[in-house]
This record gives sequence, C-alpha cells and structure tokens, in this order.
Amino acid sequence: DGMIEFRLNYLSPTVMAYCNMVRVGDCANDFVTNRVNGVMLRLLSYPAAVHADMLLWKQNDTPGNVAVMMQNVMFTVPQISVMFQNIAPAQWPVIKCFNEYWTAHRDLLLYAPIRATDPQAMYSSVWVEDDDLKILALYENMPVTFTGKTTDVFMANRDSDLFAELTAAAHVTVFAPDGKILHCEVRPAGVCKIAATPGARIHFEKQ
Repeated sequence: DGMIEFRLNYLSPTVMAYCNMVRVGDCANDFVTNRVNGVMLRLLSYPAAVHADMLLWKQNDTPGNVAVMMQNVMFTVPQISVMFQNIAPAQWPVIKCFNEYWTAHRDLLLYAPIRATDPQAMYSSVWVEDDDLKILALYENMPVTFTGKTTDVFMANRDSDLFAELTAAAHVTVFAPDGKILHCEVRPAGVCKIAATPGARIHFEKQ
C-alpha cells in the first residue's frame, strides 16, 4: 500500500478521498503550534492518521522539558527528529517511557473521539477516553476532577503541583518523566493538592 501525505496548509474535505494521513504544517522547534494544529486536525475528524511535525530539543534541556514537548503531540503520531548523538543520557529514559506509553495506548490516543477546552487559549486541556481509561493532558494551570474512572493526567503545563477534586477515594501514583515512581498514596474524596513535577504523569485509580 502506498502512503500519501497531505500537509495542513492545503487540506480540505476533498483530499480525504486521496490520502490516508495528514500532517501538521512546518513548525519545528514550536511544540505549542504543533499541539494546536494537531488537535485542530483531530477535532475535524478526518478519517486519516494525523501526524505531528518535527520535535526538536537541545542536549541541555531537562528531562521535564523533553517530556512536556512530547506530551504536546501525544494525540497525534509523534515525529522525534533529534539526532541520536545529540540526545543527552538523561533524556533517553524519558523518550523510552513516553514511547512505551504512547505505543501501549496508541489506538485510544489516535482514534478515540478527542475533547479539548479553551480553543481561544490554544486548548488548555485535551483528553480521550474509553470505558476503562481516561487520558488527559494539561497545557495550562487548571484543576481536574476524578469521577472514579481510571485516569492518567499529564503535567504538560510545566507545573509542579496539581489541584484535584476527588468524588471518590483514589489511589494516586505520581510518575516522573522517566517513568520512575515519585510517590503514591491514598487520597480521600474531596479537594486535594498533589505534588508532582513538570512532565509528570499522575495516575488515579478508584480505591
């Protein structure tokens, strides 16, 4: 089978008869534009895979920054374009952790109906869910509500704390960008503050 790519700037409903993938327009080094345009293409519900543009970072970027950049394109097919020799040792575990999570949940991330808030603010939060799992990425400082469904919250807003309203007691596990567990605890129903780190994943599971 052939692979035909159509880029963002010349998309229309007509081209869907001729392509099986669409791609965000050129925006290397601009992960926010990558996110906004990728989410926009997903919201248009094109029957084709949506691919992100290139992701690039520097050797001195922190693991948290690397995680945040990848989390900005997690609802599309990521394109990591950093030369292997330019990836710092501390960045490799972050890439591995993200790729393993994205691969494990690829169908949900790419093909489930996507929801997003605040288009005027470049989509403050974006999520997908099925009967068993909700995956939510935060791109601005905002609270979340846990209603009992298993939920992964990604701290793509570079914040170090998350405020959450729990409608039921929850087992909360905070993962660092490289996948290591920072801490886990049981929180009762109510409003709470959860310590995290930029680029972390916070896993909520009903107690």
